[in-house]
Amino acid sequence: MILEPKPPAARALAPVAVVRSGDLERAGQAWGRRTMSVVPGPGVALLATDPPLAPQSAFDLADRLASHVPTVPVQAGALFDDADAARRFVRAGATRFDELLEVAQHHEEWSIRLRYAGHPAEPSGDETGDAGYLGRRRRENAQRDGIPPWALADLERCSAALGPIVEQTRWLAGTEGDASLALLVARGTDDRVERTFRSFASGLASMSVLSGPYPIYSFCTLA
Repeated sequence: MILEPKPPAARALAPVAVVRSGDLERAGQAWGRRTMSVVPGPGVALLATDPPLAPQSAFDLADRLASHVPTVPVQAGALFDDADAARRFVRAGATRFDELLEVAQHHEEWSIRLRYAGHPAEPSGDETGDAGYLGRRRRENAQRDGIPPWALADLERCSAALGPIVEQTRWLAGTEGDASLALLVARGTDDRVERTFRSFASGLASMSVLSGPYPIYSFCTLA
């Protein structure tokens, strides 16, 4: 019997973010000493690690990348079985990645986190007429999106107050007593976002915390 050498096992890749091919050098400066796997595509490149990073470490790395170059972060925890799977992902999404990188070049994400210290109060159910119908529909839609009923009024107030400077918003479900609002804003408006938030935060029923800026995590529909 002749034994042949066993071929090496394919190495899994943990994607971190997508950048433009022309930005690879600057992305490498932000990457640091950690080994960077580059998966090229048409005009873009996927940056990955091997072995995978802890979710917070991957988030921090994407954040550093975004401070240097336009960055589309990939959802934490994603894993490709091998380089071929990663290449297929980049090629299939190249057009969408290019669109998102254009958004990332001119925008950043902020977050408002709402939290109640005690048991959240449920909204009143005695609304009648058109106002009652619309209120029930809003709560039903919020519940479908995983937003707790107690957060709806505060989230709507945040959206209304920040509307003139926010291009998109996204409600993010959290744990019981916890919810967040993601904001897509133009770069260079940090001071205006913070000033506007301070102008209405004290009037919210919940405790609220503004944080950012971040890469556009909540607005990457493909990555």
